Amino acid sequence: MTNEKRKRQYRFDLSETPEYIGRAVVALAADGDVIRKTGQLLWVAELAKEYGFTDTDGRYIPLFDPKAPLQEFPC
Repeated sequence: MTNEKRKRQYRFDLSETPEYIGRAVVALAADGDVIRKTGQLLWVAELAKEYGFTDTDGRYIPLFDPKAPLQEFPC
């Protein structure tokens, strides 16, 4: 089985880069009112919408859904 097939089998084709999570951390660190988020479970997908950042390839990665249809990604 090729790497691409395995990625699709386990839905890694829908995942984000580590930089996407890093951008969420940077956005939170730059937020002067971040204390309002204390004690909450934060999802990067929701933070991306709130703070307006995308993954390294320009994609907004939605909340993970293992039943989501396969997507084609830019080369």
